Amino acid sequence: MKRMWMVSVLALAVGAISATPAGAASDTGFAVGGGATGTLHFAFSAHLGPNGPSGHAVVKDPILGEAQGPIVCYRETSPHQAVFFIETKKGSGVLGSETFLGLFAADFTPFAVADFFFVSPTFAIGSCVLDGGPGGPITQGNIVVK
Repeated sequence: MKRMWMVSVLALAVGAISATPAGAASDTGFAVGGGATGTLHFAFSAHLGPNGPSGHAVVKDPILGEAQGPIVCYRETSPHQAVFFIETKKGSGVLGSETFLGLFAADFTPFAVADFFFVSPTFAIGSCVLDGGPGGPITQGNIVVK
């Protein structure tokens, strides 16, 4: 009976550790990069530190417009991947049409696969979650997420 109880407690502890949401385990991290995914050009420096998110990003596309502003949230979604949002302080076109612009950056360089970057204008940052948008594998430049 004691063994069964110990096994149950151990299983609950392991389950609680593995149930930690992605990005919740770390209160520090950064994503930096610059380049292009076709005609979508980007440059960003996003950080999460003890005082919260910081940094700046600029995104431009000849058809979609542009947006730039300070980083207002940062979340590591998995190792080498992050989602962060800027508050659009200057913008035009579709990219500058909303209060916030969500950005996703993936650093796949260690795995010999192209890095990924995409963006999505939105009116609220919610839980710093992004579902998709224009972008894709980068064709020029580099992304680093730690």
